[in-house]
Amino acid sequence: MATRTGPASRRDWTNLPAGPAGLIAERLLAHDVADLVRFRAVCAAWRACSDDPRASLVSDRRFHPRRWILLPRGHTRRQPFLMNVHTGKRIHPRLPDLRRHYMFGPIAGGLLVLCRKGTHVVQLLNHVTGQLTDLPCATGLLPPCKWNRSMDFRAMNVRLHSGGVADDSTVALLCNDCRTLAVAKPGDDDWTRLWPDGGDDRTGLWIDDECILLALSFSSRLYCVTTKNILVVESAAANQKARLAVVADVKLACRYPWPEDYVYPVYGDEGGLILVHRCRTSSTGFHDKYIAYRVNLDIGNVESIRDLGGNSLFVCGGRSQSVYPAMMSSSIKVDTIYVCQKVLVWSN
Repeated sequence: MATRTGPASRRDWTNLPAGPAGLIAERLLAHDVADLVRFRAVCAAWRACSDDPRASLVSDRRFHPRRWILLPRGHTRRQPFLMNVHTGKRIHPRLPDLRRHYMFGPIAGGLLVLCRKGTHVVQLLNHVTGQLTDLPCATGLLPPCKWNRSMDFRAMNVRLHSGGVADDSTVALLCNDCRTLAVAKPGDDDWTRLWPDGGDDRTGLWIDDECILLALSFSSRLYCVTTKNILVVESAAANQKARLAVVADVKLACRYPWPEDYVYPVYGDEGGLILVHRCRTSSTGFHDKYIAYRVNLDIGNVESIRDLGGNSLFVCGGRSQSVYPAMMSSSIKVDTIYVCQKVLVWSN
């Protein structure tokens, strides 16, 4: 008996019942939020049986672009695109008009921190789903200024080092002097500034202030790393402000870090965390040295290791990106740190 293969025998998948379609959407979201976005773009019926990423809370990690990074426009490409650091796949997202924002930079989870021009409201952008979340005004993040500078001038000079989002929607940003951590939730009036020693707000910087080298989110909580300790952000109780509490001793190689000292996170596929410390000490002739630590925050254990758990790390100044070479490219060596240098090209 002949089998019909013409157009009339093709199935209309848009009529797939809501039950199976919803199950497919759940499986896609568990794998990658970008797959869910493509699924929802097919038809209204499939959008109706799946969760809307733009309606989710900023703390819902299911919709975070965990493995996607935004690459800017270049000489050979007119539009920015997203690249998956595990597979090398590329997609072209629909982004808001970034000319209306100052871009502070990325934080843990793949979200981008923006500052809207005019209002100076800080916003979190999920560049895969297009969701924008409003946070307090950037006033609490601006660097100190001795001169009468405009808000726009000061916003352009905010240096975002790192940050993250906790499960209770608390956002933490490490900016400028690296001695204070600014935290806030959507709907808050202002940012709350936290010091590693638990002190109150100060108008100036102290020479012996402990320097924060990294802020990140891990296992639904917010942490920061100093040369002495790893601290967790304790959520604010009624009529109280958030605070930092020590969860592990680090004892990094340098007690007094140089401005070029950084800590880079490497996230394992199985939920592990590795911290890579870039430091300069007299024993290294003041050249860069990289030391890796495996961290277990449940028991407060930090141990020095000699690998990156099969990952590779690209670093440039205070920025870093870990990739999994086994799935991305055979040209990238495992357990290797690639150091990229900023090159300034001057022309007449």
